[in-house]
Amino acid sequence: ILQEVEATPPEHKVLKRITRRRRQLVEEKVRLLNRMQCDIQSVCPELLNLVKNKDSICFLNLLTSRDHFTDIAKIRRSTILKIEGIGKVFADKVQNWQRGAHFSEEIDIVGPMIMSDAARIRELKAIIGGLKKEITRLIGTSRLGQLIESIPGFGITCTGELVAEIGNMSRF
Repeated sequence: ILQEVEATPPEHKVLKRITRRRRQLVEEKVRLLNRMQCDIQSVCPELLNLVKNKDSICFLNLLTSRDHFTDIAKIRRSTILKIEGIGKVFADKVQNWQRGAHFSEEIDIVGPMIMSDAARIRELKAIIGGLKKEITRLIGTSRLGQLIESIPGFGITCTGELVAEIGNMSRF
């Protein structure tokens, strides 16, 4: 007996493409973040102690705030506070680090790599955030999405991926 399967709603097709793209970008961000942390560890390990979350916007903005990586150790407090996302507490941490900051001899090679990775991570975070907003919007237009999202423990990302992969409940 053949059973007719309804077509997948267009918003689910879009959701499938967007959630898969989001996953790829998150994986890229994780790879870059791991590489950046290894590079920082090799040239200036104390810098990693400034923040718990290495992909925080304040840390990424600090890393990309100057043309040369070593110039981060020379920024004045007033200038640090002008960097987007940096408050007084983080500025104090940076100043404490600056007092004993030293860099390995590889800094001229690795510094630009760190800064490039930090800029790309910042860019990826913005793109991923935009995709999350679009996923949220699409879930709001999907009856299945609203149903799954109502289940405790299902957030936007998980709901979006599940709805996208299911496509249409009539398949089951």
